[in-house]
Amino acid sequence: MRYLLLPMLTIMLLWYGSDMLLQQQADNKIKDQQEKQQSISGGMVLKADKQGHFRGVVLINNIPMPFMIDTGATRTVIPKNLAIAAKLPIGNISVSQTAGGKIYSNETVLTKVVLGNAIITMVDASINEHLNEVLIGMNILKYFKMVKSNTTLSLVSLGDT
Repeated sequence: MRYLLLPMLTIMLLWYGSDMLLQQQADNKIKDQQEKQQSISGGMVLKADKQGHFRGVVLINNIPMPFMIDTGATRTVIPKNLAIAAKLPIGNISVSQTAGGKIYSNETVLTKVVLGNAIITMVDASINEHLNEVLIGMNILKYFKMVKSNTTLSLVSLGDT
């Protein structure tokens, strides 16, 4: 019996410990991204990462989520695990054309999106199980004036959200 119990306890401890470590790393990533963004009246200023992408943290239905600006995306896309955490409705399946080819995703509606100090309500979005961060698409970016200067991107609300 102890030959079974000891390995099972060891596996359980390793599983629990690695789960805690992964959660802590995810929390640290969100904190790091929040520190790199600066809220301004009606918007935010983002600094480019090493790859030149603009990332930060957005509140969707009051849940903080890491995001990346994607001006090539028509719609905003939410990772499935974050959509579940935000209790988003999972709607019909749709087909989208991406740089990597066609993908299947579910439709949803974001009740409240807080980007910096700007609040956008009732936004159509897609849910994708292959992502690990939100892609902020043009259906949200259309509410902002975007000004890029070297390694910063300023999003200033146009006021009609």
